[in-house]
Amino acid sequence: MSLENWMLEHYGNENAHLGLERLYLYFEKFKKSFSSKKIITVAGTNGKGETCLVLENLLKNYGVKTALWTSPHIERLSERFRFNSKEVSEEKLSSTMQRLGKLPLSYYEFLFLVFCELCEQNQPDVIILEVGLGGRLDAVNFFDADISAVTSISRDHQAILGNRFSKILFEKLGISRAHKKLITSLGLKYLRSLTVQYCQERKIPQEDLFEIGLLSKEDSFSTCNRMTALAIFQTYLSKPLNSIDPYLLKSIPQSFNARREKWSLGAKQIEFIGAHNLDGFRKVLELLSKNYQVDRKKYDTILLSFSKRPMDDVVACIKCLETKPWLYSTLVLTSFDHPKAFEWNELKEHPSLGNVRMDKIQDFKNYFKDHERSERLLVLGSYYFIGELKSFLRGQRRSIQI
Repeated sequence: MSLENWMLEHYGNENAHLGLERLYLYFEKFKKSFSSKKIITVAGTNGKGETCLVLENLLKNYGVKTALWTSPHIERLSERFRFNSKEVSEEKLSSTMQRLGKLPLSYYEFLFLVFCELCEQNQPDVIILEVGLGGRLDAVNFFDADISAVTSISRDHQAILGNRFSKILFEKLGISRAHKKLITSLGLKYLRSLTVQYCQERKIPQEDLFEIGLLSKEDSFSTCNRMTALAIFQTYLSKPLNSIDPYLLKSIPQSFNARREKWSLGAKQIEFIGAHNLDGFRKVLELLSKNYQVDRKKYDTILLSFSKRPMDDVVACIKCLETKPWLYSTLVLTSFDHPKAFEWNELKEHPSLGNVRMDKIQDFKNYFKDHERSERLLVLGSYYFIGELKSFLRGQRRSIQI
C-alpha cells in the first residue's frame, strides 16, 4: 500500500482542522529537545513555500544541518519531510507512520507529528516550519519561533480566515513571539502600518523589508520571497540586514518543485508554475509579463486547472489571463481526478466563462497524446493538478528531461 493510500485509509482526506489545545498530549514532549534548535516559522498567503526552500538552500550552503516541514506535497508524501535538503526515504517515513498508527489527529497534524519524530532522529541545527493554513492556530505554532516571517497577505481560505485583510494578517502574525525577530515583506502600506502597531503592543522586534529599502513595489513576487529568505538567513547569522550580500541571490537555484520548474517531453518544453488563488495568479502574470518584455517569447499553450475554491475566484483567475493575450496563443482548461479538484461540470458550463476564448478538455491526459508536436507549454494552477500531471508524465514511456 502506498503512503498516500495508507493516510487516506487511516486519516481520510486532508481538511483544515485548526487549534492547538488538542495537540498538547502529542507534541509537548518535543518542546524540551527542540529548545536547543533554532526554529524558523514562515507564514503568508503566497510565497512561504519558495521562501522556505530558498532559506534551506542558503543554510545548507553555509554548512547548517536543516529540517524543513512543508505542505502540501506535489507528487509524493515524502516531499513534506526534508532533512539537509533531501526528502526522507519512503522506508523511514513508512516505518515511523506505522509505528505511530491511528491517532485522534487530523491528516496534517499527524504528518507534522511524524516530522517531529524524524527531527528527533536527525537532530538538525535549524528547523524550518512552513505554516499550512493561517498561522496562529496552525500546528506548527505549538512551537515558539526564534525567527518568524510573513511573506504576503491576500484573500484565501476565507471561510476559515475571514475576508478582511486585518483579520487574515492577525492570524498570520500569530506565529511571532515577544523579543524574537519578525521579518515581513507585505506590499500594502495599510498592512505594514497594522503590523507595526501589532508588534509594538507585543514587544516584537520587526524588520519591514519595504520600509528599510530592501524591497520596492517594482520587485516581482519571487524576488520578494528570495529577499525574505536572505533576511531570515542574515538574522540567523546575527548580521545586520544592510550588509546582505546581493551576490548570494545568484547562488540560489532559479526554480524549485512546481515553481518555474522546467521539463522537456519529446518536442514539448514544459514549465510548471503553481498558483492556487487570485493573488497568486496576478503575481505570476506580472512576472511573466516582465519576462516577455525582455525576451518577447510567448507560450504556445497555457494548460490550466483548479482545485476546489469559490467559483468567483476561478472566474477572476481566468479573466486575469484574458488581460495578457500576448503571453500565449491558446488557453486550455482541463480537469484532474483528485478529492481536491474543482467539479468539472460546474466549471465547464459556468455562464461567466461562455465568452472566454479557450479550449476545454475534461481529461488532461488526452492533451498529451500528441507529444511530438513542438510547443512551449505553461502548466498553471493548482499544485494538486501539477502533482497529478507530473506523476502521469513520469509514467509515460517517453524521454523526459528535467
